[in-house]
Amino acid sequence: MNGFQKQNKTNKPRKESMHYRNGRAANDGDPVIGESWKGSGNIIAGKLHSTSPGSTSCNGQVAHPIVGGVANAHITVGDFYHAADAFAAVEGKQLTP
Repeated sequence: MNGFQKQNKTNKPRKESMHYRNGRAANDGDPVIGESWKGSGNIIAGKLHSTSPGSTSCNGQVAHPIVGGVANAHITVGDFYHAADAFAAVEGKQLTP
């Protein structure tokens, strides 16, 4: 068993889950939005990938568009929102995860 897994009641390893700021479970491939660094004011939106469950910071990457291509930003998943939740908040709606 490695640091990314915990034992469950049947003693089989299971992968730890990660969650966004509002509690929704995070998965590779999710569209996300958030500040690239806390307090920076630099907002990025893109696709979540290369997550590292078990880590508390810098535990994922976001592929986001830039002029001339795509860049990857290292992020802390708990500081970001799923894009659908952010959109719903702007529209004044509430989604159920």
